[in-house]
Amino acid sequence: MIPVAYYNSELINRDELSIDISDLGFILGTTISERLRTFGGQLFELDAHLTRLQQSLNITQLSPKESLCEIKEAAVTLVNRNHSLLEPGSDLGLAILVTPGISKNGGC
Repeated sequence: MIPVAYYNSELINRDELSIDISDLGFILGTTISERLRTFGGQLFELDAHLTRLQQSLNITQLSPKESLCEIKEAAVTLVNRNHSLLEPGSDLGLAILVTPGISKNGGC
C-alpha cells in the first residue's frame, strides 16, 4: 500500500502531491496551518485543533473549499490509511495547511 495525502478534496498518492508555485501561500506567505500527531494510531485533540484552525480562518478571512467536518473526516481517513504502513508502536504527524489558492494574475 502507498501512503496517501489529501489535496483539494481528493485522496492522492503522497508522492504525487504538489502545490502550484502560483499559490498565494507561497507568494505572499498566506498560510494557516495546524500540526497534529497520533498516539496509538488516534489523532490527539483533533477537535481542539479544528477549533483553533477555525479561529485562524476567521481572523484571516480565508475560506477553504472543505467544511471543518470534511477536514475532520479527511484527517481521520488519512490516519487510518497511513497508520497501517508504519512499524508497530509508531505514530504519525499530520499537517493541515490552508492557503488562499492560486493567484489569478501571477501574484502581482
